[in-house]
Amino acid sequence: MSDVRNYLLTVDSDKDGAAEIARGTARKLEARDSTLIDVVQSLGEYIKDEDATIRSKTIQYLSSVISAVPPTFLTRQQTEVLCQFLCACVEDGGAVGGLDKLQSLHRFSKEMAILTFRAMLEHFQDLQLRPQSQRLQILQLLNDLMSNHRGALKSLGEESLVGITDLVSGEKDPRNLMIIFSVLKVVMIEWNITSHAE
Repeated sequence: MSDVRNYLLTVDSDKDGAAEIARGTARKLEARDSTLIDVVQSLGEYIKDEDATIRSKTIQYLSSVISAVPPTFLTRQQTEVLCQFLCACVEDGGAVGGLDKLQSLHRFSKEMAILTFRAMLEHFQDLQLRPQSQRLQILQLLNDLMSNHRGALKSLGEESLVGITDLVSGEKDPRNLMIIFSVLKVVMIEWNITSHAE
């Protein structure tokens, strides 16, 4: 039975067991017993499933594997391909954790940061309709992008300014608001907001 299948069968009943399955896959990658291509190909039928929950858990498995490998394990090309893949799947859920791990890597480029930010704007226009825990994870990714790739977001100028304010508007949860205040403080100090003073 494949690791991804084991993960899908385990994740709902035993989160620690599912995390161990993902770490086992990561160890196989490190030992060169498996390749990243093998792992991605093993997602096959599950990533194309009609059930959004199965797709989400499949992406969550990949994100967990990415999070378990050492920071220098992935090449720049692998990081870029995974970033593009996770950005395309971000709507199904599960990908935000993987993107957050990728953005923390040294090989994550300005272009990847912009791609991630634009995927967030495109797929999370309904952010306030999502559960608080999902909103928190998405806002944490935004905060991490601001911390680690501020120049990339700032280079988007008006697009990032309007995008950030649209993304965070309407939030009421205190935990999420703490992150939003942190992000907006940076925006107010470092972005040109004179034409958006309201």
